[in-house]
Amino acid sequence: MTTHSEHRNHEHAAAVAATVMGIRGVLRALDDVEYAETPPAFSFVALTHPQNGTPDATA
Repeated sequence: MTTHSEHRNHEHAAAVAATVMGIRGVLRALDDVEYAETPPAFSFVALTHPQNGTPDATA
């Protein structure tokens, strides 16, 4: 028979494993995205000053 503490540790380990697997799945899905065909959600160029390329405070 397991103690309450052991049971909680097993539950925590299972939750951590599920989270890690979930993160790996998201990263794998992101890795599969074809960036050439999918426009980015925002462009870094839009966040820079048009003349000198420095960050634009007005953006």
